[in-house]
Amino acid sequence: ILDTISSHASGPDAATLKGTGAGLYRALANYFLDHYLNLGYSEYHIPSTVTTGTLERSGFSDPTGSYL
Repeated sequence: ILDTISSHASGPDAATLKGTGAGLYRALANYFLDHYLNLGYSEYHIPSTVTTGTLERSGFSDPTGSYL
């Protein structure tokens, strides 16, 4: 379920799933998305990579200035 070789590249906080694990993750995500959409919530796709300017304009504040 976990791909331990690629986890070295992504770091300890980002598990890489493969095969059955990836399928389970997708199934759970779809289940909960469908559940909350049926309750009237809206679905959004937020980019995972943004510029520093976008962070600053959106009100994000990092006291260290590193924006990690």
